[in-house]
Amino acid sequence: MKADFFHRHGGLEALERGKLGAPKPRPGQTLVRVRASLATLRRGPHSRLEIIGELSLLLLWALYVGRRFLDLDPSLVPVGSEFGVVTQAHYVWRLLPECGSCVFWNGTVNGGFPALVDLQGATLNPVVILTTLLLGVINGSKIVLVTSLFLAGLAQWWLARLLGVGRLARLWSGAMATAGAHIAGRLELGLVTMVLAIAIGSLVFAAWFRFLQSPDRRAATGFAVLLGLLLLSGQGYIQYATVFAVFPSGAVLLLPKRSGWKLIARRLVVAAAISLLVAAPLLVPTIHFWPSMRIHSDPYFSGGQPLEYLPLNLVIRDIPFFFTPTLQRVASPAVSLLYIGWIPVLLAVVGATVGAPKSRRNFLLVSALMIFLLTSAEGPRALSRIIPDLAAMLRYPSLGTAIAVTPLLGLSALGIERIVRSEKIRVAVASGSWKTAAIRLWQVLLFVVLLQALRSAYGVSRQYLQTQRVPDVSTESLPFLSRSPGQWIAPPDLDYLWYPAVQSRGLMLASAFRPWGWINHGPVEPYYEGSYLADTMAHPDYLLSIAGVHWMLHRENQFAFIRAGPRQVPCNARARGGSIDVECPPDASGILVVQENAWSGWTVSRDGQPAELITGQWLATRAPAGALRYEFRYRPWDAPLGLTLAGLGIVIAAWNVRRKDKVVAPNLAKSPPSAEG
Repeated sequence: MKADFFHRHGGLEALERGKLGAPKPRPGQTLVRVRASLATLRRGPHSRLEIIGELSLLLLWALYVGRRFLDLDPSLVPVGSEFGVVTQAHYVWRLLPECGSCVFWNGTVNGGFPALVDLQGATLNPVVILTTLLLGVINGSKIVLVTSLFLAGLAQWWLARLLGVGRLARLWSGAMATAGAHIAGRLELGLVTMVLAIAIGSLVFAAWFRFLQSPDRRAATGFAVLLGLLLLSGQGYIQYATVFAVFPSGAVLLLPKRSGWKLIARRLVVAAAISLLVAAPLLVPTIHFWPSMRIHSDPYFSGGQPLEYLPLNLVIRDIPFFFTPTLQRVASPAVSLLYIGWIPVLLAVVGATVGAPKSRRNFLLVSALMIFLLTSAEGPRALSRIIPDLAAMLRYPSLGTAIAVTPLLGLSALGIERIVRSEKIRVAVASGSWKTAAIRLWQVLLFVVLLQALRSAYGVSRQYLQTQRVPDVSTESLPFLSRSPGQWIAPPDLDYLWYPAVQSRGLMLASAFRPWGWINHGPVEPYYEGSYLADTMAHPDYLLSIAGVHWMLHRENQFAFIRAGPRQVPCNARARGGSIDVECPPDASGILVVQENAWSGWTVSRDGQPAELITGQWLATRAPAGALRYEFRYRPWDAPLGLTLAGLGIVIAAWNVRRKDKVVAPNLAKSPPSAEG
């Protein structure tokens, strides 16, 4: 009965067209519809069920590789001494639920700075914002790492799917991208934002390749949004390699095209506009304050590795070797470690020479070679002839080399596909009532080899996929320091693990290392200053020692005070980002000074009435006798403008996706059917 009903009404095709959807379904019809839905999911060489299954496997693998980061104990932080350095700007988001627009100013580090001007962290990346709001900076950063591991695998899997390779090549290349030391090696210094940038950069690479294949509006919009997110991911090294190496390599695919150039150019212009709009919350404030910023630079390019040595980092796994300057590199695995092993490299050689359409192979090969060239010591030197200031800022260009692994693993996937297609050795196996199955012996051997490659890469990476406990020496001092929450605190020099310990308590960090600073703005002097040196106890300002840390109290460095001639009258202050409330004794008069950097955007009111700021490094205003309460507010024009432009970019992107697209002939030949489906 059910089968007769199904065939009388046109079968699966009729169900998919909705011809059976009007009347209320009877039990037989419901069963048919369920079967039809499952059939639709299974339809095609890359069915939805297959895609869901493969992505689920990659997610499980990412969770396993990053399992140490799933422990949400806030006293455990990712390994690497500079974790506190790269995340110090992220603490501003804890203020969003408390005071809203006060987050536009980050008053937790070095006298404060505009919160959206952050070239080292990834303050404006949505992944960072969401995880920080939900879990805090420390636990949020751990989830950012797990998310990045999955996104890296997803990007590689997507690229392999676009290349038309089979299931084995797709899953293996995605798993290798997750486990490779080109990502985990960055955690030797705790560079969480670099891991995120590599993952999103890999997605941008796949989206760029997708656009080159078929430059429709959907592809252009997806590429644009991902590029905008990459610009919000901090550091700049992956962005440099992507813009100057990956994008020009697209000429390999575009030049052979004989028509459609105007359409492609228009869509590239729209994509560029959308990406800049998405990144506007960072770009607008940065452009505004750029003349006042001082970026650490290296005009001698001493941090780069020569091109002839750089590719060797793909196959060297001796970690102690990376702590030496051998092969003219920076003595740090975080800068140079790229290990994926010989097996992926040899497979990439196979994929680059035979198999898939030549234009695809050439694009991947040229992209990898261009990345190696521009991220070697020779790259910034060549760029310095055109843009010397920008080139000098690339102090460690090898940090951008990690993105070269994406096209290399793409070539490896092509190599696997070529081997799968060319081998003819087979073994027949029969099992019970099942029909005789043809199992290829070479496929079993290939699987073992690929598994060994994965095991080798993960073996190198896992030593950096760990957590460490914040030292007790810092946590034992926190109850004492928390007694004065409105004062600048300088922890012992070069001990960056103090940073998350201090900032997670809502305290203000002075003398913190940052790779950039302000012109004509000196460092803020700390009220409390810590040191491990025993000689500190002989200093006139020595206060006490806690767990081997010797603390000095500099009474003259009050956060807020009235300067009345030669004396200072301390004031009580509560600072929450761009909202600083100060209460002073009513009998004191003079100049109220708040040790917070003064930039355009600050205003002040005195007892509810507008007052004038005095020009200088610090916030200051006149304090007449009888005045009691002062309110300093940071309300810039650049941050709201940047956010408005980002919203506009999202609206344009959504509108662009919904528009009907004219048929555009793909630039590349249609993918041949894979051997595995």
